[in-house]
Amino acid sequence: MKAQCRECGVHRMVGKTHRWEDGCIVDRSAGTANLIVYEVSAANSWMEELGRIMGMPLDRLVFNAATSAAEGVVRDSIQSHPALFRLASTPPLHRIVYAMSAQLMEGIGAGRIELLAQKGGQGRRETRLRVSHPFNPRLVSSLVAGFVRAFYGLPVTCHTREEGGAFIVEIRQDPAGAGEGVYHRLAPARLVPARGHAPVALPACGRCGAPRGIGDLFVWDPQRGMIAERAGGQRVIFASLYLFDSMIREVHAELGEPALEVFQEVERRLFARKLASAPAGGDPWEEEGLRGDLALRGLGLLRKLEADGEGARIVVDNVFVAPIVAGRLLALWEYRYGREAECEYSITGNTLDLSIHPAA
Repeated sequence: MKAQCRECGVHRMVGKTHRWEDGCIVDRSAGTANLIVYEVSAANSWMEELGRIMGMPLDRLVFNAATSAAEGVVRDSIQSHPALFRLASTPPLHRIVYAMSAQLMEGIGAGRIELLAQKGGQGRRETRLRVSHPFNPRLVSSLVAGFVRAFYGLPVTCHTREEGGAFIVEIRQDPAGAGEGVYHRLAPARLVPARGHAPVALPACGRCGAPRGIGDLFVWDPQRGMIAERAGGQRVIFASLYLFDSMIREVHAELGEPALEVFQEVERRLFARKLASAPAGGDPWEEEGLRGDLALRGLGLLRKLEADGEGARIVVDNVFVAPIVAGRLLALWEYRYGREAECEYSITGNTLDLSIHPAA
């Protein structure tokens, strides 16, 4: 079967496992919002810039958060079909599970994955995979580790090495589970969107059900597990909303409210760079266009937009990563009006109420 829909070009696994509703990309089995469309360059720079601003390395935190996020995505599916997954996780049927997981990884643009070997029983299981064209080798390794944890229910260790232009990922079960306290603290929250006050119309493909706008915006390369924007060719990924949510919660717990300002500022800088290198077409503040773009990317459902050169008031429902959405909208206003700006926002029941005004 061809990986992409013949009508709209969207990867079949994306349309098969997810639906777009109320400004979110929702897992069909669990009903939870668990993906956002995000620029790969921003995803890779985001962690580095965040660590630089905070003055501390975040590698271990990012790895644990990404592993936990991947485990959460897989568990969403397992909980809907527990008997099927128990059966499929046993040899030789486990190869079916890995093949499905590899297809999903290709579909979200994370790279191409091939199972090389698996041996050992429960508690001693070792898995070796080859990953090519990863959007980020360390993060893809953590995603694979999360998949293995979800299927077999035990902590794991993960080692990655480069070989022949690809990456070999070796995962071993670790029943002792050092560092599990931090890992469980990063467990993803259940992110369930509310019915929107102003539903957005996203015409669906008649064949696969994914929004036609996704196929219009992005092009898939399933042989390499990559997705690119049609305008400009920038690589994107359907990134885990759980990862960003876990990171924001963890850093906020350590540093308090200033952490949210750091997340917002990082996103403002990164999105401003994108706008400067590949300017947005048309008026970025055209209301229906902005509403559709936010909804297609899973960033929320625009309810209100009031904006001019003196500021803006924006209300968006179903926002699960408020600092990121706020930073993105702030950069967009600065680009549109050519002025530096500041913003304040509040979150009530996952509704973002954002005010933007020119910087003093």
